[in-house]
Amino acid sequence: MCGHKGWDDNQLIVHHAISVPGMNFGKMGGKASDSAGIPLHVLCHNDFHSAFPKHKEEQILWLTKILMKAVQHFVPKR
Repeated sequence: MCGHKGWDDNQLIVHHAISVPGMNFGKMGGKASDSAGIPLHVLCHNDFHSAFPKHKEEQILWLTKILMKAVQHFVPKR
């Protein structure tokens, strides 16, 4: 989601959505399923958690963008 290329010490990992209002993703003390995962580089993931209040509301937008890209990539074109 950041647009960075990544490198050996900054691989992509999955951020499981946390406390997304109305979606029951990542309830208190729980972890969202992998289907509610957002690929982030390690450094971006660390930034997300260190500034959670700033990014909390953006999670649903990021998840929607990732799902749209996946559909465009994997669904056969007619």
